[in-house]
Amino acid sequence: MVGITHIIKQGASINYKDFRAQHEGAVTVLEWSRNCEGVVLSGGEDGYVCAYHATFGCFGRLYSGSPSHIKAIAWNPNSCVIAGTAEGSIHVWQTDLTHIENNPLHWYNVLDVPHHCIQGTLPIKSLHCDMVSNSVIVGYEDSTLLKIYDLRELVCVAMLEDGHIANISYVEYYEKNVTTGKYNPEISARILLTGDASGKLCLWNIAERDSGQVSSIKPLRVFVDHTTEITATFMDDYKLIIGSADGKVTVWDQLTGELIRQFSTVTRRSHYRSAQARGISAPFAIKCICCDDERITVAMGRTIRTWYLASKEGAKKGRQRRKKPALSSTSKALARLEFQNDVRESTQLLAREQRDREERRRHLERYIPSIDFTDEEMMQYAILLSTPTEDEDEQISEAIARSLSLENS
Repeated sequence: MVGITHIIKQGASINYKDFRAQHEGAVTVLEWSRNCEGVVLSGGEDGYVCAYHATFGCFGRLYSGSPSHIKAIAWNPNSCVIAGTAEGSIHVWQTDLTHIENNPLHWYNVLDVPHHCIQGTLPIKSLHCDMVSNSVIVGYEDSTLLKIYDLRELVCVAMLEDGHIANISYVEYYEKNVTTGKYNPEISARILLTGDASGKLCLWNIAERDSGQVSSIKPLRVFVDHTTEITATFMDDYKLIIGSADGKVTVWDQLTGELIRQFSTVTRRSHYRSAQARGISAPFAIKCICCDDERITVAMGRTIRTWYLASKEGAKKGRQRRKKPALSSTSKALARLEFQNDVRESTQLLAREQRDREERRRHLERYIPSIDFTDEEMMQYAILLSTPTEDEDEQISEAIARSLSLENS
């Protein structure tokens, strides 16, 4: 079953439609395009590619002619629908779906078209349609191979080489203006991002083959900082964000290739061990990344985490919004609270003693002015005080004589 939810942005209206019993097996892939928002494509284990209209509820089906299930779907709404199978074949239907987006009466006539087949041996992993050159970029399962096929001649016209050593695990194609999200051939980027199992990510410029003389494309930039499989990316006009299976997230300057910031979603080792005990192989794998000018948000499993990118002030404001967690009544929490109270009292006592010492020092300096002498000057001053003068000797002798005369009288 395929379910489609249609949300109208101007209001609170939400329409849901489900299409049952259209596939004779499980649905394996769904595909949607901004350039034809009313149509959704699905592929299944039965080898069929089905098309649905989200508004009118119409349905149509294309057959690949192969018992192998559909692994990937790509389409150019103005010209063709492409499907890749597990046995390695690529099926192409030359049809224009934009005519039926606003006129459902033409639905079945457009879908009832013959198709062409490109034979292969490796299972298809990903398909991405390049609307400028009318070609398709093909990735394969458990392979480092990437090919570009011309959809008019149905032949391989270029290969992406010298990028990966490990098997490619992630492929994403950006054929749009990354700021507006809409496609414009004059200003839009045509960038392919590929990540492998070793954590290496390559950035390819597909526009290099527009001249028609390039049969081999080399990576434009290579980002090597992750150690596990690449699972998600996000790219805009200035930065590239990469997420991997170990929960690591890195932010790069896509123009210079410099690392800007680094985050980690792993908080405690006990969480990792608990997830492994439940049979979850990659509990912290990043599944999706969204970002704006201030924050980056990632999804991993059932958890969503957010970090601030703009400044420390923004992060401070974000922390102030959080509520303090309630105190636990367990013995461990009480012991930690008692220890914190002891530390706070000791700190206050030390600060009070320091204030008392400062106050006594200022009091002594007020009545006994400090003398800033060197060691040599202090020694000479001490010798001077200890050496008696002649007047002192006479005074001492006179005092002794008077005391004796008083005793005799």
